[in-house]
Amino acid sequence: MEAFSLFDGLSVTVVAMTIVFLVLAGLWLLIEITHKLIGKTVLNESATTSDKTACAIGVDNREDSARERAAIAMALVLAHEENGADRFKVEEVQKIIRN
Repeated sequence: MEAFSLFDGLSVTVVAMTIVFLVLAGLWLLIEITHKLIGKTVLNESATTSDKTACAIGVDNREDSARERAAIAMALVLAHEENGADRFKVEEVQKIIRN
């Protein structure tokens, strides 16, 4: 059996890392293409009659829902820090528009 040199080990390492990098780059590209193709159709198919204009101009109402939940969570954290209570009830979510 032949002994391996340090150069053999380094060359195998570089080739293997290059292959892994190319495979990961290919998967990333495939995911991006799939997102571009499917992401737009899902948004348009899930639109109801009331928000078709919002989808037509590219506004995603799901972002508003996520922002609303984040705002509620932040308000609950601040209320807990101020009051120290463990239970809160969200009665209304109101967007404040600042000029």
